[in-house]
Amino acid sequence: MLKFLKRDDRLRYEFLPAALEISETPPAPLGRAVIWIVFLIVGAAILWAYIGKVDEVAVGRGKVVPAGRVKVIQPAMEGIITAIHVTEGQPVKKGQLLIELDRTMKETDVEGLQKSIDTAKLEIELLKKVSSERDLGKAVLSSDLEDEIKNDLLEFVQAKESEYTTRQESLKLAVDQSEEQLKIAEYDLKKLENKLIISNEKAESLENIVKTGGVEAANLVKMEESIKILKELDKKYKRLYESGSAAKNEWLAKHNELTLAQKEYEAQKIRAAREKVTLETEQNNANDEVSLAEKEIQIQKIRVRQAESRLKETKNSINSLEKERSTSTLSLIVEKNRQISELESSLEKIRKGMEFQSLYAPEDGTVQGMASNTIGGVVTPAQPVMSIVPNDTPLIVEASLLNKDVGFVEVGQEASVKIDTFPFQKYGTVKGKIESISPDAFEDEKLGTVYKMKVSLEKQSMMVNGKNVHIVPGMTVSAEIKTGERRIIEFFLEPIIRYADESLKLR
Repeated sequence: MLKFLKRDDRLRYEFLPAALEISETPPAPLGRAVIWIVFLIVGAAILWAYIGKVDEVAVGRGKVVPAGRVKVIQPAMEGIITAIHVTEGQPVKKGQLLIELDRTMKETDVEGLQKSIDTAKLEIELLKKVSSERDLGKAVLSSDLEDEIKNDLLEFVQAKESEYTTRQESLKLAVDQSEEQLKIAEYDLKKLENKLIISNEKAESLENIVKTGGVEAANLVKMEESIKILKELDKKYKRLYESGSAAKNEWLAKHNELTLAQKEYEAQKIRAAREKVTLETEQNNANDEVSLAEKEIQIQKIRVRQAESRLKETKNSINSLEKERSTSTLSLIVEKNRQISELESSLEKIRKGMEFQSLYAPEDGTVQGMASNTIGGVVTPAQPVMSIVPNDTPLIVEASLLNKDVGFVEVGQEASVKIDTFPFQKYGTVKGKIESISPDAFEDEKLGTVYKMKVSLEKQSMMVNGKNVHIVPGMTVSAEIKTGERRIIEFFLEPIIRYADESLKLR
């Protein structure tokens, strides 16, 4: 420590007491130099951090994909894979066989339908023969059909004949019943018409009696005549008595006879009134009977018409049954032709479906993304089994852009694409351009909310160890987009500012 002092001063300081030696000895110049150097370095670093700037970069992770012209190979129906004729990455030509699905069940269906069609055609030939013979059973037994089909057809024919006989007997019974009901209805109508005639005669007779009066009314008229005569006699005998020409007893006898006649007249008036009320009541009843009979006749006429209609319908049904029997063979032929049309349609549909049991390349390209390499594996309709990337299809980068970066990135910006397969420190990067950014966000399990970004590539290959190596779909990449510049010092100050801002706001 004292080496830098002069010899005399060093000796003087060495013989001083320890405390005085420390206080009197001046500091070493090397220490001061070190401190000044440190200060200068720190000041230079701060100045560099303030002046120096670095690029801000948004990074999107993704992979290389074809630019939208990929042909997805999908089966049209469910099936089992029986053969795979291509491998991942293999070039293929248009129309080249890719995958075959099991045809066994389809071929079985085709065989069954074809047999059904042939059988139906033989049955039509048989039915045409039957149309010229009324004995259907005989025609069936004499045909050249297989025994099983012949027996089935014979049972069918017998069932038809049995059905016809049953329906015919039922309709005949219905005709008999309808005829019987019609006879009863007509008989009841005749009875009601006779009853109406009698009721009309009775009503007319009572009406005449009421107009002319009954027996009591006739007696009342007679008594009125008798009373008139008795009154004349009474007057006559009274004058004779008063004149002295007749005895008083004679006059009193006539007078008493008049009095009795008048009393009897009053009683007869009551009897005549009662008789009139009775006759009017009987007349009203007779008129009611006439009205009722007329209504019953109208109702019965409706019943007769209904019975006639039922009888006519039943007879028409018998005629229709006869016509149906005569045309049943033709109907069977038409039905068989319809069945043949349906079977042929189903057969054509299955044969068309068999064409889809083999999957072919739609155009020249490269096989990519094979979903199954297992013989015997099951595929479902519209399930993607592989993709064909057409030749000369441009490749693009499809990357995920973080939510915090999407506000600083826009379509048309340049990007630097680093391909993981080729380390950028050694082989460099590929320039690109942002073509599109999805309008809505997607949820990524690892990254959270992200936006899909598509970046076109300036070139489709890279120089690797002196060779031109093509970029292929599926390679993982990082797409870096420059979003701005920041001072270096901001990287150190930002955490402090954020912490201070948050700490001042927390309770």
